[in-house]
Amino acid sequence: MLQDEDWLRRAGASDEDIEVVRGRHRGGVSASRGGEYERAYALHRMIAMLAQGVETLQDGAAVLIQAVAPVDDVVVVDLPRFDFCQARLSASTRWIGTAAIAPAFEMQLRFCDASPDIHDFRLIVATPHPDVAALLEQSMPTHLNLHTVVEHFPEPRTLPEMAGVTGLSRTNADDLCVVRLESHRSDLVKLLAGSLGAVAPGTHWVVLEVVEWLESLQSTAPFRLRAIELDPPVEAALDRLEEIDDLEVLVEGGICYYRRQDAAHIVLEEGIIGRVGRESFNRFVRRIMESMPVTFEEFELHLT
Repeated sequence: MLQDEDWLRRAGASDEDIEVVRGRHRGGVSASRGGEYERAYALHRMIAMLAQGVETLQDGAAVLIQAVAPVDDVVVVDLPRFDFCQARLSASTRWIGTAAIAPAFEMQLRFCDASPDIHDFRLIVATPHPDVAALLEQSMPTHLNLHTVVEHFPEPRTLPEMAGVTGLSRTNADDLCVVRLESHRSDLVKLLAGSLGAVAPGTHWVVLEVVEWLESLQSTAPFRLRAIELDPPVEAALDRLEEIDDLEVLVEGGICYYRRQDAAHIVLEEGIIGRVGRESFNRFVRRIMESMPVTFEEFELHLT
């Protein structure tokens, strides 16, 4: 979800509701799910929704993704129509049921109903098991039926390319496209396939190329990652790391990663540090402040 706290309060959210949302932004929900499944579904949803929105990008449609990886929510907001879409994924359990989904969706439904801007929206449940998809469609509470879509999305291990074993070819990515568009679609598929070909499961998404692709359409649509506030200890640790020669540390979409470049700005090494807010990331911050590394080699010791 990509709503700020003020928006949630205007929508009638309680302090408890907002804490649930914060927990999801910190990655607590995603942590219990398979990253490969989320990455594969995010690619599938990105291609489909961008393809559907190519005609309206000039009119101000916005594509928003909660985090770089792994992805728990994939959200698309088409500003002229105020379409809202949230995907809830489950790859780790076969027996996910409405008891687990309904409370979260009911809270989201209440937020959307209370918003003066969102007039039409869909809540998506994705599962790799067709039998579970059928059961969910039958058992979804009546008041959620109008806004809920159940999708069967295959387990990515049935597509070795999706698991990063052999790289993602253009053909495989093309097969994932729901919408068949002749213009622009193949360029996007090629771009995403190329970006993911060298990306192993669990690493961060390559976002900048997607931004460049949108800009190549001469679109005025914003491509935004979820804004995140950094606590003072985190800011202090990142400031310290910025003093190390040839090391660049970035935070995008709640994910902190690093990049090492030479004098010619050629990237020598890059990788993910962690999701901001997780305890493992907080431990990393504490270690940095305790040891105060001054070289890349000293910094590298804290990555494991």
